[in-house]
Amino acid sequence: MLSLVSSPESFAAPTAATPPTFAKDFYVGLQTNLGINQGGYNTKDGGVCCSVTTTPQCKIQYINQGSDHREQGTMNRTREDSAQGTIVNWFDINGSKKSLQMALEPGSAANSTHDYVCAQACPLTGEFSQSVQIGDGNSGILDTPRDLGAHPYTQKGPAGTTKTCEKWQWTETLLKVIRMEKTDFYVDMSVTPPAPFGSVSVIEPFGKPIGQEETGYLEYAPGDQSSYFDIDPATVMNCPAPQNGCNQQQNDAAKDDISHYVSSHKFHAKTALELAKKAAAVAPASALRADPPPPPDIDFGGDFSSDEESIMLINQGGHPVASGDVCCTPSQPGQCQVQLSHAKGTRYFDLTNQRERFEDVIEGQTTIDFYKLGKSMLINVTDGKETCQEYCPIQADDKMEKFDPFDPDDTTKDLGPDADGNEHFQWTDVIFKVVKMSTTDFYADIKSTPAVPISLSQALTPFGGPKIGGSNQTWANWKTGPQPAAKFDIAGLDVCPMSKNCQQPSMQNHRLRTRQFHTFYANEEIVANQAYSHLAHGINLGK
Repeated sequence: MLSLVSSPESFAAPTAATPPTFAKDFYVGLQTNLGINQGGYNTKDGGVCCSVTTTPQCKIQYINQGSDHREQGTMNRTREDSAQGTIVNWFDINGSKKSLQMALEPGSAANSTHDYVCAQACPLTGEFSQSVQIGDGNSGILDTPRDLGAHPYTQKGPAGTTKTCEKWQWTETLLKVIRMEKTDFYVDMSVTPPAPFGSVSVIEPFGKPIGQEETGYLEYAPGDQSSYFDIDPATVMNCPAPQNGCNQQQNDAAKDDISHYVSSHKFHAKTALELAKKAAAVAPASALRADPPPPPDIDFGGDFSSDEESIMLINQGGHPVASGDVCCTPSQPGQCQVQLSHAKGTRYFDLTNQRERFEDVIEGQTTIDFYKLGKSMLINVTDGKETCQEYCPIQADDKMEKFDPFDPDDTTKDLGPDADGNEHFQWTDVIFKVVKMSTTDFYADIKSTPAVPISLSQALTPFGGPKIGGSNQTWANWKTGPQPAAKFDIAGLDVCPMSKNCQQPSMQNHRLRTRQFHTFYANEEIVANQAYSHLAHGINLGK
């Protein structure tokens, strides 16, 4: 159930009838800090971290960037100058009903008499909306800005200052009750006209807080900005699209960030494949490998039990701390993103009866995959009896097969025994036979009969670039032989309800570990479709 009141402060009696408005044309320096925390923890300095020992699933993101923002509302356009370049968003260009997001370069680079030319452009949807304002334009009781009186506020960043400001608060909603984002906006009333000073927004899509965005407004100056938009008109209307195409997004005010968050994964995956195809197309024939030889034929037995631990970490800009946790800090410029998955427990692999059980001590839950029933079940204890709590379907194409860690699509090299006498195998994952994605090292005791796996580690180096993360899996107490029937004696199999959480990260990681790839990709598609549908539905209703 959604709570409509976040705190007593939210409904404090207003002390002013209407909030101040700001000029349509202005300059302001922006210092933005955005932190997304899903499964991590916050630090005293405002950073976010993933625990590598106690967290089953964690995803954190932090963006710390500054820019010069120029807005010419009288012409429906904005300009952003940052380390990433110069970007102009121009809606309804000169009444043409054409809207573009443009990357600019100096006019001299194209022999133009104008200060700037359009280098690349993508179409924009929606209408121009003033970027610095109080309120979201909706009329719900939560959306209406409330004046909370004088409050001190300190801007982020090295140039930030502290002032006592007038504090305004509102909550952006869908259908006037479903929380999306709560904002505290600070106005400097000591200058004429009043100036924006800072804002803090708690991001809570559909009532679930996942992060916070804080913006400092530095050196706000209302006034004409025409000179910064002297763009050669011939290049505007004929500006080419980027080489890799346009990522079209909704540009409806505050919902634009959510659209980008939802769509970016799908877009970048598509772009990566396009780049890989191009790389393969231009590669010399000598570089294209023939089909790899069969992987090593090593028998690890059929039925077994084992104590297993697997950790997957993708780290783009994070740094480890003394505890071993990986963190994103507010003092770090640019973007930081960390994603972690951790499972640890005992697996009972009953190939003979097409079923397996994993008791995860990190997440504190037990799952059993009954392949003959096509169900992956979450187990609880009811009246002293293990009972099916809920299940997710297993695609019919996913079959339970003998344990085999090797990748048949890659060439496996036998590098010989290591210092402990365990055989070292290595293979490199490539796509289109030329583009390197990862390198895997696997160790096993092949002197035993059947053989015993020891560890597997994978280093992620997408497109041959630097390592951005990887995974590590270990096996201990490996015992082959028939598995105890009591471990699979579960009540309520016939009446077990289907779960509403089949697309959760924990289930997706479980599918990857058990090689249920058809089920994994089917649920990835469901997630993408639901996200886009939910987003479009929310935007339409929130107008």
